[in-house]
Amino acid sequence: AVSKVVRKKGYSTLCIDLRGHGRSSTPEEVEYYHLENFAHDIQQILKKEKIKKYAMIGHSFGGSLAIAYCNEFKKLQPKALVLIQSTYRYPYKKYRELNANPALGFIIRSLIKRGVIKNKRFEKVKSLDLQKITHENILFQLFDEIYYTPFKAVFECLDAAEEYATTKEKQIVKTLKSINFPTLVIAGKKDKVIKYEYAAELHTLIPKSQLKIFEPGNHQLPLEKPKELGNEIVNFLTGIKF
Repeated sequence: AVSKVVRKKGYSTLCIDLRGHGRSSTPEEVEYYHLENFAHDIQQILKKEKIKKYAMIGHSFGGSLAIAYCNEFKKLQPKALVLIQSTYRYPYKKYRELNANPALGFIIRSLIKRGVIKNKRFEKVKSLDLQKITHENILFQLFDEIYYTPFKAVFECLDAAEEYATTKEKQIVKTLKSINFPTLVIAGKKDKVIKYEYAAELHTLIPKSQLKIFEPGNHQLPLEKPKELGNEIVNFLTGIKF
């Protein structure tokens, strides 16, 4: 929905189906989900599509990947960057991933470790009667996301994000401080998954960045306020030379 708003203003968009997500492959190997691999995927797509002038926009984990990309490919930087409800740090405690109940987190991790939960999609979700829910409705889109992204892939990505943030913290901070292109940092005031303080930290680290806080602003801003978010992005991009 956000991309529709941006396209109406004359910008072309490219939405990447990340490894482990959507219709992309979801291998069992842990190494597959290292953030360096995600960054390399983005670089290869840009090369394949011959895209040289672009803005990079990422929400939540996507924003963390955008930061990882900027950290890994310093000579192939975007013209602008939009980080939506993201962080360069790892924001969760053990078994409290995505602000979930720790007991639930422990159970899911245990089932994954024992091989009970594998990288298989939740096919039964598609058998639910969602006819009365429009495609623009947040419930429909959340069900759609659950169907296409296996739990194991989600937790492998979280673990990879924690490892990357921990082992490369000094390098990432140096990268953020060196960003010299327009950057918009967006947060939700009541975001319990990635608290807005993380956005404030990014705003402090990235020179001349802009900070926009949505109120009340829960974590699913792209689904909850697609038009408002899209307009905010368009206003930011206006005037930037590509």
